[in-house]
Amino acid sequence: MNMNMNNNYTLLSIGANCADYILNNLKRNFYQNKGNFTYNIVILDDCSTDNSRDIIEKYRSHPKVSLIIYNLANAGFTFLQWEKGFQYCEGELIWIAESDDFCKLDFLEKSITAFTDPNVVLSYTRSIDVNDRNEIIGLSYRQYYWCNFDFKKQGVEEINEHLY
Repeated sequence: MNMNMNNNYTLLSIGANCADYILNNLKRNFYQNKGNFTYNIVILDDCSTDNSRDIIEKYRSHPKVSLIIYNLANAGFTFLQWEKGFQYCEGELIWIAESDDFCKLDFLEKSITAFTDPNVVLSYTRSIDVNDRNEIIGLSYRQYYWCNFDFKKQGVEEINEHLY
C-alpha cells in the first residue's frame, strides 16, 4: 500500500452492551488527531439491551461521527459486525476498535506510520487488560496471539492462516 499520510481513515467502533466502557472509548477516539491525517468514526451497536444507545446518541452530532447503526437483532458473531461495518468505511485504512476498548491519545498517529511501507496492509498492536475501573490487571494479551514477535508477511497469507 502506498500511503499518503494526509488521507482519510475510518475508525469502526463496534460493540453490544458496553455502556460501562463506550464513553471512554469514544472520548479517546475523538481526540486522536495529532498527526497529519483525518478520520471519521462509524459506530455499530449490536442490539444492546443496556443504555449504550443513550450514550451513543449524545455523540450523533459530533463532527467525527459519520454514521451510527443500531442492529435490530444481535449478529451473534463479532466478525459479522466487522464485515457489515466495512461497507460504510472510507479512505485507505480502517481501524477496528471494539466498544469496550480504549487507547492512548497518540495510538492512531503511531499506528499508521507502519503503512508508509508499501508492503504493509495489516497491522496488529499490543493490548493491556484492564478491569471496569480502568485498572491494569494484565500487561499483555500475548497468550492469545499466535506469535510473540514483530513480523512481516503477505497480508493474504496472514488472513488465511490466522483470521479466517
